[in-house]
Amino acid sequence: MVVGGGAAGIRAAIAAHDAGATVLLVTAGRLGGGGSTFYPDSLPWGILSAGESENGAAEFYEEILSVAGGVADRRLVEVLARDSDARLRELFGYGLEFTSLVRNHEKPCFGGRPRGFQLNRLSQAQACLLRELFKRAIAILEGFSGVDLLLRDGVCAGMLGLDAAGQGVEIAAGAVVLATGGAESLWRYGFGDREQLGAGYAMAIRNGAALANLEFIQFIPGTLAPRPGSNFHHPTLSSLPALRNADGAEFLTDYLPPETSVAACLNCRASHGPFSYEDESRHFDLAIVRESERLGAPGAAVVYGPDFFLEPKFRLWRDYLAARGVDSRREPLWIYPHCQGFNGGIRIDETGMSGIPNLFACGETAGGPHGANRMGGNAILATQVFGKLSGEHAAKLARRSSRRSGPAGASRDWLRDFDSGHPARLAPEQVLDGIRETMHAAAGIIRSETRLRAGLDSLAGLARDYNPLEYPGPALRTALAAANALLTATAILQAMLARKESRGPHFREDFPERNDAEYGGMSLLRSRNGTELEAAIARNVS
Repeated sequence: MVVGGGAAGIRAAIAAHDAGATVLLVTAGRLGGGGSTFYPDSLPWGILSAGESENGAAEFYEEILSVAGGVADRRLVEVLARDSDARLRELFGYGLEFTSLVRNHEKPCFGGRPRGFQLNRLSQAQACLLRELFKRAIAILEGFSGVDLLLRDGVCAGMLGLDAAGQGVEIAAGAVVLATGGAESLWRYGFGDREQLGAGYAMAIRNGAALANLEFIQFIPGTLAPRPGSNFHHPTLSSLPALRNADGAEFLTDYLPPETSVAACLNCRASHGPFSYEDESRHFDLAIVRESERLGAPGAAVVYGPDFFLEPKFRLWRDYLAARGVDSRREPLWIYPHCQGFNGGIRIDETGMSGIPNLFACGETAGGPHGANRMGGNAILATQVFGKLSGEHAAKLARRSSRRSGPAGASRDWLRDFDSGHPARLAPEQVLDGIRETMHAAAGIIRSETRLRAGLDSLAGLARDYNPLEYPGPALRTALAAANALLTATAILQAMLARKESRGPHFREDFPERNDAEYGGMSLLRSRNGTELEAAIARNVS
């Protein structure tokens, strides 16, 4: 059973089928209609590879580790680099069309040299990936909302969830691959559909699996207006646009140290999409957040000058905006850091298996292959590398396991496990809105113990006023999704609280420096009893 219909889930389903397993692919929504892979309001994604040179894989491995800031799992990085060329060739074989970044002399985000490929058209890639699924006649179940894992004797034996009517469904399987994506929709501003609430993380940690590096989350400037939700094209910052606050005043210089000029900051920021503490570009994003907090009005206006409209290399972004009815000559783009991607997730081994036997994870749901910063294009690469590995190894285990399915009541009334015992003073959507405001305030690019503990208190307050079982029928889908979202949000804040330093995609106001001596390894988050969480930093990242 594969849970999730993005690039990772599709690749896992294909691999499991080709390895001889009977495969069921389940999605919460329409297959190919959501998630990070098929997010429509962005320029097409890229994918990296080692290249065909003799030392290509070794050089790629070293480059990934350098960008990761010492907190990636070296074994998984080695697999990612080793298998990259083969997985890229498969995508070409599926018919996906790319443009070479090497030929265009373009470096990926955080990359040291030109590498990899840029997708030409998202719709074309979507059609090719779905065609590979359909020609294998893989069974697909849309509208299934996964809620928890089905475990028997400590081994993952399927999935518990709800159908479109909110009825409990138990699906047994010899092995399960979680490819449920990240949790971008836990923030006020995030890229992704509303289903990306971190359900996979909640299911894993509730049942004893470890989560790795959950605090490392990429934030990328996204548009608030005139068209909200678009992934801002960071290279255009090299045209040195003006940055204005809600009062119309330029403010970036107010937040720059004396040794950093506006031009130096913007040119550095133009080199990578995600925020990073590691270079002087950090002042750009930090200034936007701090000025927004000072004025109580989120966002900053990017006002392009003549160079933007004359420079040929910005034509792609100009065309993108024009196609969406945005006239960047007449109106500025209002931007703010949006939650874009998780660099951590369920800790996996080289086969993609988690700490729970027969439970696998891949794509954004998995943790370990990426560190603090992630090279642009490695997210999609990881979906293909670990999607294939998890699908193949899940198929092997599934063939050894007995499989049966039946109604949820066949084993136990598992929905009772979600009875919080609290009164239902809040509706599910109120809980989700509360989570989003909490994460916006506490868990953005600027963090501190004060912010994080206030966030945990806020989440605990939401939990005290919520009982998902008070919302039966179709509403139960959202109700249980909100319950899982509360657990995931709490886990994220606990992981953030444990890392008392600034590194990669976050800045700690109370610990503004990187501290390799005490925090130079991966974070690992576990549950003691299904509810009480504890996080620690591993000294040995392998």
